[in-house]
Amino acid sequence: MATITAQILVGHPNKLGNGMLPTHCLLLSQGTKPVWILKNLDILESQSSTHSTIRWIPTTENLLEDALLLISINILKDKELINKKLKYDYKLVITCFTGTALDIKLETIKEYSMDLEVCTPSYNRYYNPWINDTVIQGELL
Repeated sequence: MATITAQILVGHPNKLGNGMLPTHCLLLSQGTKPVWILKNLDILESQSSTHSTIRWIPTTENLLEDALLLISINILKDKELINKKLKYDYKLVITCFTGTALDIKLETIKEYSMDLEVCTPSYNRYYNPWINDTVIQGELL
């Protein structure tokens, strides 16, 4: 069964450097093969466009770059992203869950110039039915 192992929020940054106004969400579903799922959030309900879902099967060696290409083509409609010079009008928040294949690809994001936050697990608590116990990893700040 496929599960969501990462998400990327796409939106406009707060000019003070905190928070954002997300317009779209990209979800990485991992099962037998990875799939990026792009959703229009329209949290302000200001757009009259249809809220279609786009599914994109990425290459496993270029998960992050394929996500950026999907964002460029379908959200920004901006050729500059391919040149790694995206304006600071957009912000990405990348959240990696435990076990995602995306976390090993994150280093390439430094080559791009958009506002960015990367969130990775620092604390994880889950019930493991194989050992009939709760597993705790990491520490809360």
